[in-house]
Amino acid sequence: MILRKNVTFRNLAIADAISTLGDWCSSIVLPIILYGITKDVAATATLILCRFLPALFANPILKKFQDKCVNAVSVMQYMDILRAVVFLGFIVATEPWHFYVLTLIVYTGSALSKPCKSSFIRICCAPDELSRANNTIGLIQNSFMLVGPLAGGILYQLMGLKGVVVFNSCTFLASYVFLRRIKLGAPDVAGAQSRRFVEVMKKFSKMTPVVLALIGTDAISGVAFGALNTLLPVIAQHVFDNSSFVYGLLMSALSCGLLMGNVVFGRLSRDMDMARTYIGATIVAIVGFLLLGVTDSLFVMLLFLALVGTANSVQDLSLITSIQRTSTSDVDMALVFSIHETLSAIAIVASTLVVTYLLTLLGKQLTFVALAMFAVVGGLAILGSCARSLRNG
Repeated sequence: MILRKNVTFRNLAIADAISTLGDWCSSIVLPIILYGITKDVAATATLILCRFLPALFANPILKKFQDKCVNAVSVMQYMDILRAVVFLGFIVATEPWHFYVLTLIVYTGSALSKPCKSSFIRICCAPDELSRANNTIGLIQNSFMLVGPLAGGILYQLMGLKGVVVFNSCTFLASYVFLRRIKLGAPDVAGAQSRRFVEVMKKFSKMTPVVLALIGTDAISGVAFGALNTLLPVIAQHVFDNSSFVYGLLMSALSCGLLMGNVVFGRLSRDMDMARTYIGATIVAIVGFLLLGVTDSLFVMLLFLALVGTANSVQDLSLITSIQRTSTSDVDMALVFSIHETLSAIAIVASTLVVTYLLTLLGKQLTFVALAMFAVVGGLAILGSCARSLRNG
């Protein structure tokens, strides 16, 4: 097992698990607190939007770190310290803008840490370990997505807001401790001082066309799947009577699907063509998304939502592994992951802004159909540009 054999990866995985638990514990508490202060749903939606916005400008910040020859692990360490200190500010937050500013800073740290983590996995793991390593990290994240909000609710009931905030801050410190245990060799910083963003983009454009097509397809399909952040509360509120209970069921189905995706991916051969795996998972996810929108049966919705979650999980893992197998420079790989995160954030923000208008104009079912068709047409256009490369494997 990779966690037993690879000490460096084990420390990375433990650090990620601890900080992820803290993140998910607070994910449900802070919106509840803000809503209690404002009694305004729009304020809560703005807070959630603040979680995605930092990814839009994370790439230039990460580039500055790399210009200073700061390695990926050091960036993650700095971000853990930043988040541990800043998160304590929620204890004294009393105005909505306090929550917005603190959330932007904390999730800037997360936006910088994620691409560094993905790039460092390629450094500390052998090529034949990459799929298993990515699956292990995904399994940790999806497990805590399921149990973290429940743990956060229990902590909030027992200890109040201060207890949840202090607990999350301590998880970042604990993550820092485990990252400090990682022993690094000479960092890959050759020429980093002279790199410019345009040069990185040129290198990015020279990656295999298949990986570029997968990243573009992921951004396009992300508009549809990112819309679930807005669509699921709407479904729970307008289609069913017990909105809070139904929303919990819908989120649980999605989380269980994501976990199931880890199981499915873990059973795939690590030598399997990740590009074709990604395309297959995307097709399944879009079909599940479309069927989810055209039914009003709760049981059927839960099944299709679990299917979407399973396929989304396989999508993410196969795409990450494809990038790791293709990139040759550890410095450039972190920036490629950062660009991918930026495109994903743009997709989520765009879907958040568009979905409300589509729901008003088209209604629930046609909104799902329109988003699915957008993903299909956009994905086919991008993948069609590299059809020959795909056929050649």
